Amino acid sequence: KFHLSIIVKIGWHIYSLSPLKGNEFLRTQIFIDENVFRKKSAWKESKPVLIQDGAIRRMVNGHKGNVEFSLTYLVPPKVEVDKYSISGKLIFRACDNQICTLPQELPFHTDILVTKK
Repeated sequence: KFHLSIIVKIGWHIYSLSPLKGNEFLRTQIFIDENVFRKKSAWKESKPVLIQDGAIRRMVNGHKGNVEFSLTYLVPPKVEVDKYSISGKLIFRACDNQICTLPQELPFHTDILVTKK
């Protein structure tokens, strides 16, 4: 399982991976570069909260405080014992109910060690 944690500054929020209808353009997105693992499921996120977003004058699904995203992978049987890289990027907009940032791109990288049981 791959986890991505974000701490959103007090007074600010980011949008959910699952926006309310009509707000799809605000969605937070996570992209993972191709690697040896297979996705088992879609991204999961902390439970979004309904936010009255004054900057865009709409109700939105969003996150405040500590936000957790996770993705479960399967290790294919022929993958050798070794260290493998996972890289990607998080694209999000942050708002404080008066202004919103332009979409921000935050790259990430980690290594995963595959071992035998």
